Amino acid sequence: MAVLTELGTKFPCTTEVPIDDANTKLYAGEVLEAWFEADEDIKPADALKCVGEVLRMKETYPYFVLHYIKVETRKITVQYSLAPIGAHESPGVFVIALAIIVVTFLGIILGIGLTLRWTRGYLWTPTGTATISAKDVITKHGISGVKIYADGDLVGTTDGYSVNTRLLVGPHVFSADPIEGYQEPHSVTETINLNQNTILTIYLRPSDSPEPDTGWVDITTAPSGAAIAVDGTSVGASPVSLELSIGDHNVAFGNLEGYYTPAGRVFTIQPGVRTPVNVVYELIKKPWWEDILPTVKWILIGGAAVVGTAILLPPLIRTISERRTKDTE
Repeated sequence: MAVLTELGTKFPCTTEVPIDDANTKLYAGEVLEAWFEADEDIKPADALKCVGEVLRMKETYPYFVLHYIKVETRKITVQYSLAPIGAHESPGVFVIALAIIVVTFLGIILGIGLTLRWTRGYLWTPTGTATISAKDVITKHGISGVKIYADGDLVGTTDGYSVNTRLLVGPHVFSADPIEGYQEPHSVTETINLNQNTILTIYLRPSDSPEPDTGWVDITTAPSGAAIAVDGTSVGASPVSLELSIGDHNVAFGNLEGYYTPAGRVFTIQPGVRTPVNVVYELIKKPWWEDILPTVKWILIGGAAVVGTAILLPPLIRTISERRTKDTE
């Protein structure tokens, strides 16, 4: 950016920066440089007064734009220009504060979203997956061609191995269509856990095989030792194995110190089948924000100090300059 002209003025500073000088002919967007020279070393108080007076030019000339002020031993140089008519002026403190609030709010929303994604395994909808297979209850071999349903909706047909599907977290009822040579299979209720894969099996009994009245459940927890209640009756501490009547049953889990207590769940006893119920207790972790809270506190204090200084320093400089002027007079 070229300097149009160079004007000299004897010190002390009189704020006569020649904006309206006809000889200067300063137009919008053009740059002017003025300097104030002294016959002896400039005192800090006098330099401060000059700087304050130059800064007040904005009050008299709204389109005055200060580029820089350079203070030397016996010289003060000011470079400035005029903003184009209708140009946007610098945002005020209120606008800056509003922008900071908006950016901070958006940052908080983004932080919450990322925290859910990283710590909970999802951003908007909590889901998990299920792997369902169909097997012969006698041979334990997989059976192909069995249509599998989750809550009444078809999720696939077995090919001898399994069917995979994604479901919302919580209990779901899984069922299968009967096929030739087998009795109609019992439905199975299983709980889908967040961001985990749940493996379950629907057993089919051959048509010529009598159906038992009971089955078994093996309940384990990690860590072990949690109190277990089945259908409202305490059955001891995990691991627990029980023989139960066929159909759905409820299991509740006791508290373990230092861990979140998992919600109760429903499991299904199939005739003559051992049903596993495995539950992992989640360790209670210290909230992530507690680790960064001291740092955030000092950042906020430092930011407040910087903003406060930016707001209060110009009036303070002006007040000191005015007092110096009165003392001199």
